This record gives sequence, structure tokens and C-alpha cells, in this order.
Amino acid sequence: GLLLSFVDCYLVSWIVTKFSGLLLSLVDCYLVLWIVTKFSGLLLSFLDCYLVLWIVT
Repeated sequence: GLLLSFVDCYLVSWIVTKFSGLLLSLVDCYLVLWIVTKFSGLLLSFLDCYLVLWIVT
């Protein structure tokens, strides 16, 4: 669901930012959102990812 996509995006962004920097976290987050949206159809997950990236930065 939406909460799951939010958590997944946060974890991916945190892990990748910790090791690689923000740029790759954005790409990985997009991949996570694509997978989540593909299986759950949640378009709003993109907004959640944006909020996560905004908070992380």
C-alpha cells in the first residue's frame, strides 16, 4: 500500500545516500516507485518519494 511504498522509498534513499550520494538514491527511488506502482497502481507514491527526498536533503 501507500505506507509500504513510503517506507521502501525511505529505506532505499537512506541506504543509497549513505553509500553513494543523493543522485543514485533518486534513481533507485524511481525504480522502487515503478515496482510499487506496477503492482499496486499507486500514483501518489511519487509524491511520497518526493517528500522523502526533500526531507533527506
